Amino acid sequence: MKIALLGSPRCGNNWVRRVMSDVLGYPHFAAHSVKDFPIDLPSDCILNIHALNEPLEKEFFERRSCEFIVLARHPLDIFVSVLQFARNEPAVHQWLDGSCGIPHDPASLCPDDARFVDWMTGAGATNLLSVSLSWWRDPQSTIRIRYEDLVSRPHESFSSIFNRLGAKSIDGLDAALDKYGVSYFAEFKNHGWLGRPGAYRRFVTSSNCERVYASQAEYFMTMGYSAEGDIGLSHETARDQYFASLPTPATDGDRH
Repeated sequence: MKIALLGSPRCGNNWVRRVMSDVLGYPHFAAHSVKDFPIDLPSDCILNIHALNEPLEKEFFERRSCEFIVLARHPLDIFVSVLQFARNEPAVHQWLDGSCGIPHDPASLCPDDARFVDWMTGAGATNLLSVSLSWWRDPQSTIRIRYEDLVSRPHESFSSIFNRLGAKSIDGLDAALDKYGVSYFAEFKNHGWLGRPGAYRRFVTSSNCERVYASQAEYFMTMGYSAEGDIGLSHETARDQYFASLPTPATDGDRH
């Protein structure tokens, strides 16, 4: 069985791919384009990509009879994670052939700064969210799963995925979840940070949450997310809390 794991960046792709690979015993591959996957794929494997649901991509997976799993996450948590990730990973500017337009100087920005809010409400952020959105709305999508459910009920959520795929044995799920916990991802500079749903409420003021919701309403509404911010949060506090939370080596882990 070939599995296509599809989702916007920072939706938990890396975590899900590794857990599933360990449980199923399948090799896994990640790529920015379907053209980057090996020509001769194993009969059983997991293919992970951040790519829009367009004819080339759809045909690639359909010709290989892939099972589809689509990941979603709260947009504001995605955006906060993107900003932190970009601090250490220049490859973010290659996502979706550069169409995401992520700011090139993230070190000076916090999520509530006007320039980053402009990005979160603009076309580049819309393009980034469109990966999950385009596959989620496809009637062929086999399994749709939210990051928040995986975090709050990991055993139940992963078990549901394996059952829906018809996997014969999931005896290794507990071991895989233990292995790929926060301490594992803390070893990766680019992946180690916060993985808690709703972290955006500490870093984005309520008025800016509303702006992002208005600009990205299609994603919010399709995926069933709201954008409730902390009405008592000031920009100064949001900025202080963000920079205080940034990781140092071997600290918190973000399961992305």
